[in-house]
Amino acid sequence: MRDTDYVDLPKLEDIIEPSPLTISPQKSVINAISRMNEKKQDKAFHSSYILVIDSVVLVGILTAKDLMKLVSCEIDLAQTRVAEVMTSQLITLKRDDFQDVYQVISIFRLHQIQHLPIVDDNERLVGIIREETINIILNLPRLYETIKTLKKSLTLLEEQNVCVSPKTVDKLPCPANYDSLTGLYNRQSFEEKLAEAIAKFTPQESNHILCCLDLDQFKIVNDTCGHKAGDELLRQVTILLSQRIRDSDVFARLRGDKFGLLLHQCSLEMAAKIANDLRKLIKKFRFTWNNQVFKIGVSIGVVAIESNTEDLASLMGLADAACYVAKEKGRNYVHIYHQQDHEVARSRREKQWIARLNSAIQENRFCLYTQKIIALDDDVQIKHHEILLRFLGESGKLISPEAFIPAAERYNLMPMIDRWVISNFLASYQAYLQSKNNHRSNPAKELYAINISGTSINSKEFRLFLQAQFTRYHLIAPQTICFEITETAAISNLNHAAIFIQELKSIGCSIALDDFGSGMSSLSYLKNLPIDYLKIDGSFVKNIASDRIDYATVECFNSISQIMNIKTVAEFVENDEILQKIQAIGINYAQGYGIEKPQPLVFN
Repeated sequence: MRDTDYVDLPKLEDIIEPSPLTISPQKSVINAISRMNEKKQDKAFHSSYILVIDSVVLVGILTAKDLMKLVSCEIDLAQTRVAEVMTSQLITLKRDDFQDVYQVISIFRLHQIQHLPIVDDNERLVGIIREETINIILNLPRLYETIKTLKKSLTLLEEQNVCVSPKTVDKLPCPANYDSLTGLYNRQSFEEKLAEAIAKFTPQESNHILCCLDLDQFKIVNDTCGHKAGDELLRQVTILLSQRIRDSDVFARLRGDKFGLLLHQCSLEMAAKIANDLRKLIKKFRFTWNNQVFKIGVSIGVVAIESNTEDLASLMGLADAACYVAKEKGRNYVHIYHQQDHEVARSRREKQWIARLNSAIQENRFCLYTQKIIALDDDVQIKHHEILLRFLGESGKLISPEAFIPAAERYNLMPMIDRWVISNFLASYQAYLQSKNNHRSNPAKELYAINISGTSINSKEFRLFLQAQFTRYHLIAPQTICFEITETAAISNLNHAAIFIQELKSIGCSIALDDFGSGMSSLSYLKNLPIDYLKIDGSFVKNIASDRIDYATVECFNSISQIMNIKTVAEFVENDEILQKIQAIGINYAQGYGIEKPQPLVFN
């Protein structure tokens, strides 16, 4: 072989870190964690380890992996000294004994270490070599791209000091199969292995089990400390969980803070134990960033691969739904899917709605309806209507909101739906006003009530959206619009509800508290909410003609409201007998099928 087939190997100064992060053995473990986190932004230091120096002599090392184990243990990190937990039996290399990079690789492999301190003849620290640095110098990802361009006749490759035979290329791990942040399998590779497990299933063997793991409180860390902290949390969790996963199993990062785990040849009972062990491990774990300590958890869905497993997508959907059920049960929980699992079935139905609702908004397949609200006082001349929403299904059938609102609320789609309703109603209303010679809407003649979700109430951006809409549709007087919020949404965050109501009333809108009584709240809440209308829940109204308790309840709601100068609306007025009862009580308005069934929105 010719001398020109090789280039010089890297020298010691090319791979050594001469100024590693150090700490005294008398310092506390929490101090070591803080120092490592403080140096994450400093390129002069690497935060995967900290060397322990007593005077000028190297006496030990603490790695990030060591510290994570300590954090997960129930010990007082502030009172535990570094000397008590450091690794003191160090493998070191004297500077004068350094030969080449392959010598260092051999030491790493022989002793199963990732950090090699370099010392002088007096055992004083010179610097440190990390295994990761060697991997970067070998540059395997770039090596793959280079190999693709080689001629078939080429037998040796020179690529940054590496000679590789083409016969060995297939044995190297392909970077495209792995998640770049955690080093785990990525979703594509995981699904390939999962599909293979489904295809090879036989009833005679033990089950293969799919687990879907979703971190709890990850968003808090991400929002509080930034994406770098979130990334570091994912790395630490990966290392922590990997220590408890069998070599035969497949562990992957699917997306964001969601992981997949394929347990080969594992009974459902054993899978439940493994999943709960992982859950307990994460529960004990503490993540430290910039002197802040965070508790997290993990919700896990467990599904067995069985003879009736349909396909990959179905299996992943079941695991994902089981994981969501685990979150619903309070988080940090393991939910094991079983046949006739109604909770998972409901979760899957709701997720199917999400795709349908998103496409409905994009394809404009929502429809606006209206229902008349009549005044029971003959002197009131205002035409009062509630704006209602219908979904036009793929078959052309109209679907009422009761079918899709629960899913939209659970998956945070309500603000998007609220915006669609408001912008489309106001646009239609303004177009009608323009057709009437640009006459501005008249608050003395008409009032339209629009429902707003609890999520929108809590959003400052939504309030800004409303103000922008009234500016855009300038022919519509805010006084002709009433916004309805449910009692449950209002009392769940009273402060945000009060702010929302005050801001809308300041521009002229009126406010109705919907479904009052359904949340069994105290009437005292009314004193804190400056509302204009109280809509009494239909469950009290529909039996008012035959149920004395319902009659007395409605009478009580009305009496308190009148004292507070709040107008009352009775819902579910379905016949003349109910209408006569609420008139006798003194209710101001009535709404229900006995008054008018919902109709497509038409202005006239």
